[in-house]
Amino acid sequence: VQVQYLLPSNATHVRERVAQLMEAIENFAARYDDALSISFTGLKWFQSDLLKSTQSDLRKMDALVLPLALFLIGIVLKQARAAYVWMLPLCTLLTTVCAWSIAMRIVASKMQITQFTPSIMMSVTLGMGMDYSLFLLSRYLEHMTTRTSSTKQQSIRYMLFHGGHVLLLSGLTLMCTFLGLCFLPLAMLQSVGIGAAVAIGCALF
Repeated sequence: VQVQYLLPSNATHVRERVAQLMEAIENFAARYDDALSISFTGLKWFQSDLLKSTQSDLRKMDALVLPLALFLIGIVLKQARAAYVWMLPLCTLLTTVCAWSIAMRIVASKMQITQFTPSIMMSVTLGMGMDYSLFLLSRYLEHMTTRTSSTKQQSIRYMLFHGGHVLLLSGLTLMCTFLGLCFLPLAMLQSVGIGAAVAIGCALF
Protein backbone atom coordinates (compact mmCIF):
# COMPACT_ATOMS: atom_id res chain seq x y z
CA VAL A 1 0.00 0.00 0.00
CA GLN A 2 1.47 3.30 -1.05
CA VAL A 3 0.49 6.16 1.26
CA GLN A 4 0.50 9.70 -0.08
CA TYR A 5 0.27 12.33 2.65
CA LEU A 6 -0.78 15.80 1.56
CA LEU A 7 1.78 17.89 3.39
CA PRO A 8 4.18 20.41 1.88
CA SER A 9 7.79 19.22 1.82
CA ASN A 10 8.95 22.25 3.81
CA ALA A 11 6.44 21.80 6.62
CA THR A 12 8.08 21.62 10.04
CA HIS A 13 5.58 19.05 11.33
CA VAL A 14 6.09 16.47 8.55
CA ARG A 15 8.22 14.21 10.75
CA GLU A 16 5.66 14.31 13.55
CA ARG A 17 2.79 13.46 11.21
CA VAL A 18 4.73 10.60 9.59
CA ALA A 19 5.65 9.25 13.04
CA GLN A 20 1.98 9.35 14.07
CA LEU A 21 0.99 7.52 10.89
CA MET A 22 3.61 4.82 11.48
CA GLU A 23 2.51 4.42 15.10
CA ALA A 24 -1.13 4.04 14.05
CA ILE A 25 -0.24 1.35 11.49
CA GLU A 26 1.95 -0.50 14.00
CA ASN A 27 -0.82 -0.43 16.60
CA PHE A 28 -3.23 -1.84 14.03
CA ALA A 29 -0.79 -4.62 13.14
CA ALA A 30 -0.26 -5.45 16.82
CA ARG A 31 -3.91 -6.50 17.10
CA TYR A 32 -3.39 -9.09 14.34
CA ASP A 33 0.14 -10.15 15.22
CA ASP A 34 -0.19 -13.72 13.96
CA ALA A 35 -1.84 -12.95 10.64
CA LEU A 36 -0.32 -9.59 9.69
CA SER A 37 3.22 -8.33 9.20
CA ILE A 38 4.03 -4.65 8.71
CA SER A 39 7.17 -3.19 7.11
CA PHE A 40 7.96 0.30 5.87
CA THR A 41 9.92 1.58 2.90
CA GLY A 42 10.68 4.93 1.36
CA LEU A 43 13.35 7.62 1.50
CA LYS A 44 12.54 8.80 5.01
CA TRP A 45 12.91 5.30 6.47
CA PHE A 46 16.02 4.69 4.41
CA GLN A 47 17.53 7.84 5.95
CA SER A 48 16.45 6.70 9.39
CA ASP A 49 18.17 3.33 8.90
CA LEU A 50 21.32 5.09 7.67
CA LEU A 51 21.35 7.26 10.78
CA LYS A 52 20.98 4.24 13.08
CA SER A 53 23.73 2.41 11.17
CA THR A 54 26.07 5.41 11.48
CA GLN A 55 25.45 5.67 15.21
CA SER A 56 26.10 1.93 15.59
CA ASP A 57 29.36 2.20 13.60
CA LEU A 58 30.57 5.11 15.73
CA ARG A 59 29.78 3.20 18.92
CA LYS A 60 31.77 0.21 17.65
CA MET A 61 34.72 2.45 16.82
CA ASP A 62 34.63 4.07 20.25
CA ALA A 63 34.21 0.79 22.13
CA LEU A 64 36.40 -1.60 20.10
CA VAL A 65 38.62 0.00 17.48
CA LEU A 66 39.96 2.91 19.52
CA PRO A 67 41.12 0.84 22.56
CA LEU A 68 42.65 -1.75 20.22
CA ALA A 69 44.51 0.93 18.26
CA LEU A 70 45.83 2.51 21.46
CA PHE A 71 46.92 -0.91 22.71
CA LEU A 72 48.83 -1.60 19.49
CA ILE A 73 50.48 1.81 19.67
CA GLY A 74 51.54 0.98 23.22
CA ILE A 75 53.19 -2.21 21.98
CA VAL A 76 54.99 -0.38 19.15
CA LEU A 77 56.14 2.38 21.51
CA LYS A 78 57.08 0.01 24.31
CA GLN A 79 60.55 1.55 24.56
CA ALA A 80 58.89 4.72 25.84
CA ARG A 81 59.10 4.75 29.60
CA ALA A 82 56.79 7.72 30.07
CA ALA A 83 53.09 6.95 30.13
CA TYR A 84 52.23 10.36 28.68
CA VAL A 85 53.77 9.35 25.33
CA TRP A 86 51.05 6.70 24.98
CA MET A 87 48.38 9.29 25.77
CA LEU A 88 49.45 11.70 23.01
CA PRO A 89 47.66 9.78 20.19
CA LEU A 90 44.45 9.79 22.24
CA CYS A 91 44.73 13.54 22.79
CA THR A 92 45.36 14.16 19.09
CA LEU A 93 42.35 12.02 18.16
CA LEU A 94 40.09 13.93 20.54
CA THR A 95 41.26 17.32 19.30
CA THR A 96 40.94 16.16 15.68
CA VAL A 97 37.34 15.02 16.20
CA CYS A 98 36.49 18.29 17.97
CA ALA A 99 38.09 20.30 15.16
CA TRP A 100 36.27 18.55 12.30
CA SER A 101 32.99 18.60 14.23
CA ILE A 102 33.20 22.39 14.41
CA ALA A 103 34.27 22.65 10.77
CA MET A 104 31.53 20.32 9.51
CA ARG A 105 28.89 22.26 11.42
CA ILE A 106 29.78 25.24 9.25
CA VAL A 107 29.92 23.12 6.08
CA ALA A 108 26.55 21.51 6.88
CA SER A 109 24.92 24.95 6.94
CA LYS A 110 26.05 25.48 3.34
CA MET A 111 25.47 22.06 1.77
CA GLN A 112 23.76 18.73 2.42
CA ILE A 113 25.81 16.18 4.36
CA THR A 114 24.78 12.53 4.14
CA GLN A 115 24.20 10.52 7.30
CA PHE A 116 27.13 8.12 6.91
CA THR A 117 29.72 10.85 6.27
CA PRO A 118 30.60 11.14 10.02
CA SER A 119 31.23 7.39 10.12
CA ILE A 120 33.70 7.66 7.23
CA MET A 121 35.30 10.72 8.82
CA MET A 122 35.76 8.83 12.09
CA SER A 123 37.37 5.93 10.23
CA VAL A 124 39.73 8.32 8.44
CA THR A 125 40.50 10.06 11.74
CA LEU A 126 41.38 6.78 13.43
CA GLY A 127 43.52 5.65 10.50
CA MET A 128 45.35 8.87 9.73
CA GLY A 129 45.46 10.15 13.32
CA MET A 130 47.02 6.95 14.63
CA ASP A 131 49.34 6.67 11.64
CA TYR A 132 50.57 10.26 11.89
CA SER A 133 51.03 10.08 15.66
CA LEU A 134 52.84 6.77 15.46
CA PHE A 135 55.11 7.99 12.68
CA LEU A 136 56.13 11.13 14.57
CA LEU A 137 56.50 9.47 17.97
CA SER A 138 58.59 6.65 16.55
CA ARG A 139 60.98 9.20 15.01
CA TYR A 140 61.17 11.04 18.31
CA LEU A 141 61.88 7.89 20.32
CA GLU A 142 64.36 6.70 17.69
CA HIS A 143 66.42 9.84 18.18
CA MET A 144 66.12 9.73 21.97
CA THR A 145 67.27 6.11 22.22
CA THR A 146 70.05 6.14 19.61
CA ARG A 147 71.53 9.45 20.73
CA THR A 148 71.46 9.44 24.49
CA SER A 149 73.16 12.83 24.72
CA SER A 150 70.42 14.57 22.73
CA THR A 151 67.90 16.85 24.40
CA LYS A 152 64.14 16.73 23.95
CA GLN A 153 64.26 19.84 21.76
CA GLN A 154 66.81 18.21 19.46
CA SER A 155 64.68 15.07 19.22
CA ILE A 156 61.62 17.15 18.36
CA ARG A 157 63.52 18.96 15.61
CA TYR A 158 64.71 15.61 14.28
CA MET A 159 61.14 14.30 14.36
CA LEU A 160 59.73 17.29 12.49
CA PHE A 161 62.52 17.34 9.91
CA HIS A 162 62.48 13.63 9.08
CA GLY A 163 58.79 12.92 9.64
CA GLY A 164 56.99 16.21 9.18
CA HIS A 165 57.48 16.63 5.43
CA VAL A 166 56.36 13.03 4.80
CA LEU A 167 53.13 13.60 6.72
CA LEU A 168 52.56 16.93 4.99
CA LEU A 169 52.86 15.44 1.51
CA SER A 170 50.80 12.38 2.48
CA GLY A 171 48.01 14.48 3.99
CA LEU A 172 47.86 16.95 1.12
CA THR A 173 47.80 14.12 -1.44
CA LEU A 174 44.91 12.41 0.34
CA MET A 175 43.03 15.70 0.74
CA CYS A 176 43.33 16.45 -2.99
CA THR A 177 42.20 12.91 -3.80
CA PHE A 178 39.08 13.14 -1.66
CA LEU A 179 38.29 16.66 -2.86
CA GLY A 180 38.29 15.21 -6.38
CA LEU A 181 34.98 13.56 -5.44
CA CYS A 182 33.42 17.03 -5.45
CA PHE A 183 33.58 17.03 -9.25
CA LEU A 184 31.29 14.00 -9.47
CA PRO A 185 27.57 14.71 -10.06
CA LEU A 186 26.47 12.88 -6.91
CA ALA A 187 25.72 14.85 -3.74
CA MET A 188 26.41 11.75 -1.64
CA LEU A 189 29.99 11.38 -2.94
CA GLN A 190 30.59 15.12 -2.75
CA SER A 191 29.61 15.02 0.92
CA VAL A 192 31.96 12.09 1.60
CA GLY A 193 34.81 13.79 -0.26
CA ILE A 194 34.51 17.05 1.64
CA GLY A 195 34.06 15.27 4.98
CA ALA A 196 37.09 13.02 4.49
CA ALA A 197 39.23 15.95 3.31
CA VAL A 198 38.23 18.01 6.35
CA ALA A 199 39.01 15.07 8.68
CA ILE A 200 42.46 14.56 7.13
CA GLY A 201 43.17 18.30 7.24
CA CYS A 202 42.28 18.45 10.94
CA ALA A 203 44.41 15.37 11.70
CA LEU A 204 47.31 16.88 9.75
CA PHE A 205 46.95 20.21 11.52
